[in-house]
Amino acid sequence: MDDLERILARDDGIEPSAGFADAVRAGIEETGEARPLPFPWGLWAVGLLACTALAAGGAVLWPAVSATARAALAPFAGLGGPLGYAAAGVVLSLALGRLPHLLRRS
Repeated sequence: MDDLERILARDDGIEPSAGFADAVRAGIEETGEARPLPFPWGLWAVGLLACTALAAGGAVLWPAVSATARAALAPFAGLGGPLGYAAAGVVLSLALGRLPHLLRRS
């Protein structure tokens, strides 16, 4: 048995020094209750503005995107129901996966 195994196999019964628990308890009581965190209104406002800008941009670009999407999904029109939705999801996922590469080029 090597030294590490011998040390770990010993049962020394490690206990904190006398008064340690009382000192920790006193330290916690001194700090008192923590103040509640304020709501991050600034971050909320930035997020709301970003969502509004994205929604407005999507509304402006929707006619061009919908025409392109209809043309891209035309081969899947005859699939019907759930299979058509699955195919549309795959095509949309692939398109969104390529989006960062297209944006990086421009």
